[in-house]
Amino acid sequence: MDINGINPSSRAANAVSSPQTQSTPPAGTDVSAFNKAMQAGSETCASDSCNKSSSGTGAQTGEIPQEVQQQLIQLLQQLIQMLQGNTQGGAETGGGTGKTRGGSTAGPDGNVSPVTGSGPGGSAGSEELIPKPTEHLQTLNLGGKNVTVGGDGTSSAQEVAATASQVQNLYDNSPTFRNMIDSSSDPSFEVSVGRRSDNTSWGNTQGRVFMNINNISPGSSDTFQSLMGHEFAHASVDMPHGSAIEQTQNAVAQEA
Repeated sequence: MDINGINPSSRAANAVSSPQTQSTPPAGTDVSAFNKAMQAGSETCASDSCNKSSSGTGAQTGEIPQEVQQQLIQLLQQLIQMLQGNTQGGAETGGGTGKTRGGSTAGPDGNVSPVTGSGPGGSAGSEELIPKPTEHLQTLNLGGKNVTVGGDGTSSAQEVAATASQVQNLYDNSPTFRNMIDSSSDPSFEVSVGRRSDNTSWGNTQGRVFMNINNISPGSSDTFQSLMGHEFAHASVDMPHGSAIEQTQNAVAQEA
């Protein structure tokens, strides 16, 4: 039997005499290779590549993955919009015409009552039924901002003139109304005057107002002034429905 196959001395000699094709691994007590590997890993994780790796699970860093963060932010934004009444799903539409209900209405008791709309705070959305003023046009200058007042085809020249007169009167005599116009981010305003069968007036976030005169005459009554203060609160400073807008519309009527 050839005992060289199991003789340690012979095998050691053969190892020395035979060229090595690979470097000898460090001894078990040599931790330099391990330390170098850990150091390289730390340098890699110090960059964004570590956070972007691991198949988006975020398990290596303990942080919420960026994709999940974006989804959570989107969900929160949608929830906030729903709570503020911004979602278009709250509007009633029919016939593909964008017919909706919302804004406010003057009741027989002289009070102004808000009704639900799909815009912020119950106001009209930007694409909803606020007709453009097309006739009997008048232009007011309120603190450097142009306000165009006109009829939508269902009001007379006298009714448009009476509405324009009240817009000017409120700006001149109601500090609450004047502050809304002056502090608004809208550079100009449009006021349409006309009749609606649902007796609602509108205000939207683009500085546009529809004043319904189907069940109320334009003039200096507290009800009409409150109605105008309500819609301009929507249109000028995007004020939502609630106690604040009720206080605002009442203050406008009392001050004017």
